[in-house]
Amino acid sequence: MVKKNYFDILTEAVNDIEEHGYDSAERVAYWAEQLRKTAEASMGPIRRMEQMLRDAYEDIYRRLIERGGLAKMHPGVERYTLQRVAPHLRAELDRRILASADLIKLNREQAIAKTLQRFRGWSTSIPAGGTDAPGKGKAKADIRKAMASLPFEERRVLIDQGHKLTAALSDIVAKDQNAIAAEWQSHWRQANYNYRPDHKARDGKIYALRGNWAIEKGLMSKGKQPYYDEITAAAEEPFCRCSIKWIYNLRQLPPEMLTKKGADALKAARAKVRADSTEPLDGIALELAKTIDPLHYSRGLRSVRVVPDHDEWHAQYDSEKNRVSVQQKLLQLSSDEQVHVLLHEFGHRGQDADSETYEEFKREHLNRLPLFLDIANPVHVQDFQKTGKVASVASEVFAESYARAALGLELPVELALFWQKRFAQ
Repeated sequence: MVKKNYFDILTEAVNDIEEHGYDSAERVAYWAEQLRKTAEASMGPIRRMEQMLRDAYEDIYRRLIERGGLAKMHPGVERYTLQRVAPHLRAELDRRILASADLIKLNREQAIAKTLQRFRGWSTSIPAGGTDAPGKGKAKADIRKAMASLPFEERRVLIDQGHKLTAALSDIVAKDQNAIAAEWQSHWRQANYNYRPDHKARDGKIYALRGNWAIEKGLMSKGKQPYYDEITAAAEEPFCRCSIKWIYNLRQLPPEMLTKKGADALKAARAKVRADSTEPLDGIALELAKTIDPLHYSRGLRSVRVVPDHDEWHAQYDSEKNRVSVQQKLLQLSSDEQVHVLLHEFGHRGQDADSETYEEFKREHLNRLPLFLDIANPVHVQDFQKTGKVASVASEVFAESYARAALGLELPVELALFWQKRFAQ
């Protein structure tokens, strides 16, 4: 016997009511119950939908956090920062999965309720004894409308809640890293995107975060725009796909948002860089790099000093003078990027200070060009593409893999295992 589906039952119900009309409440109740049962069965188990939700959101999480996709919204924030706040990000992921599952359950209940409401409304309009008036097709179409749109609505929930998850994860990182402002990014230029005109008007505008450290120190003002918490946040409104690029430094702000004190502080900081001082950083990045440095390659380093920009690199380790020279442009990067570069230079010093480990590194044939290309930063890759060579593959793979291992960033397996073994000793 072929099992009847929802449309089969709906057809039988409409035929029966048209034949007999509204001759008893029991007849309508019977068919309403049959429609309810088959409608629920046609939707499939809620467990399956919850698993689909989890799979979809886990994929978003991996793309943003584990693969570093969120960095586009947080210039300069590196993966080890995301990993540090991972417990909070994971909690938000779980919270969003539960919220979306509840929303889908509610949508299903509403779809069934609308279907039964339409069926009962139509059934009670047919006089006792039935009717020969044409209209079965229209009646069935009207009654099944809510159920027919349900898959589309569930997909919309997945998409919309996915955007809200992305925004929520981004907000957590921004708060953790003490962002000072938010630059609105709209997708209004995207073909066929049904953007909101007021969101298009926000595109590129910068909104200060209330009570941030720069405002508290009198370095920046709110500017012409309202505070970010005075407008609807990106992805807050239904099906909004706008996003935020977060701002962390005074130099990223437009001049009109800097107070005189802030402008003077920024000018003084730039003058300090030009002066080739022996205290190149604000202290935070250098101290953090020294704290993270797993094998203490920075110990005994004579100095870390700023020098004027003179080539494409950000910093160099001078083995003869036992010092790291930081070019001025490094100071324009975020603290996270400064830490990464410093750890790379500490890795170069480790080739002298820990020659035993460096020689073992080469004996294990880890000084290969493919490994270099796997982990090299953009400046090294551009240099290789331009010159067709690397000054010392062993030196660069050793230094960069040391920095990435120290920060917990992604590495080829053989490099990860090498440093894991050394760090454990």
